[in-house]
Amino acid sequence: YAAAKGITELNILVIEGSTGSSAQIGRTDGFKKIADAEGWNIIDSQDGQFTQDGGQKIMESYCKSYQGKFNVV
Repeated sequence: YAAAKGITELNILVIEGSTGSSAQIGRTDGFKKIADAEGWNIIDSQDGQFTQDGGQKIMESYCKSYQGKFNVV
């Protein structure tokens, strides 16, 4: 989808589940393997605690800290 939009470099911010949970570990490891294989750039990854509030707080922080530097969440 990115290539169809003319995006050649993916700069990714990741919102994870609760750190240390089996779901978080498996998803994070799997996503990192694909990102490495595809040459994607993971800028940052933080714990959103599998909640809307947690994810929203992380996203607000990302928007302030990484404004103009990311194109995928």
